[in-house]
Amino acid sequence: QKLSNYVKEDKPIDWVPVYQVPDFVHFNHRPHIAAGLNCENCHGDMSKKTVATLEQTVNMGWCINCHKAKTESDPVKRTKLLDCSTCHY
Repeated sequence: QKLSNYVKEDKPIDWVPVYQVPDFVHFNHRPHIAAGLNCENCHGDMSKKTVATLEQTVNMGWCINCHKAKTESDPVKRTKLLDCSTCHY
């Protein structure tokens, strides 16, 4: 309801960031979606929430652990996903 009021009144939405990464990290949802990850993999089941909450502390260790787990059987992809320049550019 609150969001539709912003749209009806043509007002900008005052978003409150929940998930943030430092300026030296470049995160893009696109490759994660292309890899078959769903929103709930990182954000929890948003259909059961009325307010977004931090479900996961997002840091380098968490990302690397996920990249390792998702590439156990693909050494070429693992090399790419564990390269510093994948997230730091």
